[in-house]
Formats: sequence, structure tokens, C-alpha cells
Amino acid sequence: MASRLALLHDLDPEWAKQKVVPLLDWSIPEEAKGAWQGFLCFPWIRPSLWEAIRTPFLQAFDHLDALGPSKRNLAGLLPSIAIEGQDAISPREAAECLQKLGNEGRESVVIWIRRKLEGAEAQAASLWRDQIQPWLNKAWPKESLFRVSRVSVELAWAATLAREAFAEAVACVVQFVGPIERGEMILHAMQEPGLVEAEPSACLELINALTPDEPSYWFGDLGNFLDRVQSVSPRLTQDTRFRRLQDIAIRIGR
Repeated sequence: MASRLALLHDLDPEWAKQKVVPLLDWSIPEEAKGAWQGFLCFPWIRPSLWEAIRTPFLQAFDHLDALGPSKRNLAGLLPSIAIEGQDAISPREAAECLQKLGNEGRESVVIWIRRKLEGAEAQAASLWRDQIQPWLNKAWPKESLFRVSRVSVELAWAATLAREAFAEAVACVVQFVGPIERGEMILHAMQEPGLVEAEPSACLELINALTPDEPSYWFGDLGNFLDRVQSVSPRLTQDTRFRRLQDIAIRIGR
């Protein structure tokens, strides 16, 4: 029944609040576990329903193990509500939820952001500036233990989709990313027409932040990326970031 909560609430809000919403209450963990797993199969929340389930939703982040695979959908709901919900979740509450999520959950959050930017197309820069960046700055954890490879890749990929706000996006995400295991995906994204040409310094900043001191040979073609940066902005060859990446590229032979 909880899997159809949104529909039932649309049909009869009072009945749904009396008969279904209480099933999500974590005061009875076993009952709530099943109800949340059902609800998260088709997670859909209107503002009127949100007010009814806000408290158990936030409490669900204390019961992630009980939710099993469904916690991925819970993680995906977090940015939808926090970013699009006009203060439905405060930055402090969102920060607490993000810290409770594991690396896989935080990756799901950024995947939602990345897909939102992909769908925004020409409006991606406005979406980044007006909604995503302010939320990240207020809510995303900055501690080094959260800067794992897969989440860093997703954050960097999201930045490449911010279009005219790319340089601002880079300045934002470098606060949250760390060295990644393989860089092919992001280096490939740098081949988007006009990205390096328009913002060579920002591209250099992002790749430098993502590149470990001792990457594997399979990390990606740093040499080709640096050649493009040099062709666009020769002065950047004197930049310490360029020289660091150049030394690494020579060492790994790429």
C-alpha cells in the first residue's frame, strides 16, 4: 500500500494520512522498513504529501541498512526535495543526511544532479548558478574522507555539463573532489567542442585536482589534454598545475 502512497494521497489526502502515512513512522522499525521499501519503489512526493512524511523521511537516514537496495532511491530523493523543494529541507538537515549516506548514496545524489543538468540543456548554466551550486556550497561535506574516486568523477562530470557556468562549477566542485582512479571519462568530456578553448585554466584546475601523484598507466591521455591547453593558452605552460601534470604524463608515458 505504501508503494501507492502518492496516488492514494492525491485521491483522498485525509484517508492516506490516517491509514498509510503512519506506516512510515520509525517508532516501529520492522513495519517502517517494509513500508519505506515499498514507497521507494515508486518515490513521488508532492508538497502536500511532503509535509506529512517529512519527519520519517529525515529519520530514514538513520535506518539505511534496514532499507537495503532501496536506500539508493532515498538518496536520489534527497537532492530532488532539497534543491527543487524551496527550502523543504534546510542546508543543515541536508548536510546531516549527506554525511549519513555512504559513498554509494552520495554518488546517487550527484548522479541525480548530473542527469538534471543533462536534461536542462540550454538552461544548464542557470540551473547550476541558481540552484545546484548554492546547495552544494551549503550542504556538501568538505572533509577529505568524503572525497572518494567515484563521487569525485560524478561531481567533475556534472561540472562539465554546466555550460557557460563551467568555470564557476569547477571553482565549486574542487572543494569537494579528490584524486580519482581513472580519468578517461573526464578527459573525454574535455573534448566537448569549445570547453578547453573557452576555459583552459578551469579545465586545467579540474584535471589537476582529480589527478593523483602516482596514477596508473591506464589513468588517461594527459598528454593529449595538455597539448590542447597549450595550443589555446601557451602561457599556461608556465603554470605549476600544467608542469605537475606534464611531469606525471611523462612518467606514465601518456
